[in-house]
Amino acid sequence: MSDGKWRIDGTIPKELKPKETLTFDDVEEHFSERNKMDSKLSDPEWFSVFHSRQHHAATFQKERCFLIGDAAHIHSPVGAQGMNTGLQDAFNLSWKLAFVLKGKSNHTLLNTFTKERLPVAINTAQTTDHIFNMLTNEGFINKTLRNYLFPFIIKTFFSIVEKRNLISRYIFKSVSQTGIHYRESTLSYNPSIIFFPSFNLRPGDRLPFVQIHENGSKVNLQEKVKATTFHLYIFSENLPSESNINKLEKYCNSLTFEIILKTGLNKSLFNSLGIKKKGFLLVRPDLYIAFQTYTLNFKQLEKYLNHFLFN
Repeated sequence: MSDGKWRIDGTIPKELKPKETLTFDDVEEHFSERNKMDSKLSDPEWFSVFHSRQHHAATFQKERCFLIGDAAHIHSPVGAQGMNTGLQDAFNLSWKLAFVLKGKSNHTLLNTFTKERLPVAINTAQTTDHIFNMLTNEGFINKTLRNYLFPFIIKTFFSIVEKRNLISRYIFKSVSQTGIHYRESTLSYNPSIIFFPSFNLRPGDRLPFVQIHENGSKVNLQEKVKATTFHLYIFSENLPSESNINKLEKYCNSLTFEIILKTGLNKSLFNSLGIKKKGFLLVRPDLYIAFQTYTLNFKQLEKYLNHFLFN
């Protein structure tokens, strides 16, 4: 950490477990000997004993009351996933509350909060709990694997990861939680007539970091999405008719939109999003894709917008 300080996490030694209250001096004593390290702990800035538990509320919403973060779910600190999960809870709920309070949507929008975030909390709790148990289990086999086999596997694994961009991206998405999706949410509209290959983006996925060429420079698609509105990308080879564009103006309080033409510079963008000639990509304020098609069916788009947004 900064200023030459270290953060050290560890399990409580067997001989200390019977003690009701543990102090820094208890842990510092024989620390070097236990860990076979030529080191000494001193000048503690903070010391705490943490008991790993896994709990989550059955629902994150009861009428006008909502739970987020540690109030909704607690789990092992492995991977530092608690902060990410709590921040995502807050972002998921805040834009929905704002839409309802400002009359941009009806209150049924809030019912999607628990449906989207509870599965994430359960999966995070289970995953971190499994890893925590593996790291702290004192059984002979598990301890032997942890002390001798795992270090070798990790060194070998990360040398492979450094050379395999696909694997490193997968790990990054998992740890950062940017790989979480809401494909089963009612907000994620997937027209039954459209088939999305498994490797393509789908409604409910997070908008990836993709750059477009605009006014002689590169711009990230994510930066165009504002936290106060849905953002519609209209991909096309030609400009849509003025009448269709005018239909979108009535949603100006809750929707911003732009047209991205398929030019020589932006061909790679179309390819990366799986769009051949044209299509819609409607993105929620929290950067998740709400609606996606490979056609420019404005009636279908209006049907979705009318269902969730007020004109």
